[in-house]
Amino acid sequence: MFSDQIEVLLNPVRMRIIQYLALHPSATSAQIATYVENVSKASLYRHIKKLVDSGLIQVASTRRVRGVQERFYALAPPQQINGSMPSGDQLHRAYEQFLLALLGDGAHYFSRADIDPLHDGISFSTSTLMLSPEEMSELGQKINTAVLDYLQNAPGPNRRPIRLSMITIPTAQGPSESDAPAGHDSKETPTC
Repeated sequence: MFSDQIEVLLNPVRMRIIQYLALHPSATSAQIATYVENVSKASLYRHIKKLVDSGLIQVASTRRVRGVQERFYALAPPQQINGSMPSGDQLHRAYEQFLLALLGDGAHYFSRADIDPLHDGISFSTSTLMLSPEEMSELGQKINTAVLDYLQNAPGPNRRPIRLSMITIPTAQGPSESDAPAGHDSKETPTC
């Protein structure tokens, strides 16, 4: 069930495993361990098992190494991620976990000595849009189409992982356009 999968993802270690697999077609637990630092092997195996059991990741292939089967894990196909919608409380917790993961990524980036925000393409913005449900759906489809064009890019000499994160959430109802003073633009400008 989708709500059960949300519960599984409400863990920073499991979220990092998913993030790693989103950037790699498949990976062994040893490869994942290089990305998920400060986690014991036993704990990492438990987190991977929980993700497999929930249907979020799967064993993509195996190979025999020194008499032992080594497993390669990959994200599960989207059709396996289904079920009932999570409750408001579960979505709220997932939203908070999402924000914490973003804060962690930012803290990791800004703690490095070699950062170059302009070259690295650091940006963040917010805009308030007035959209009907149909327009919101259309905007989401356009954004998804644009992102899908780049999602399957393979690693290369000039490519590095870039996290693109989005949140859409209703804001408090503001004044209508007719209530705004003449010459006043009620839309916010993207910032960086």
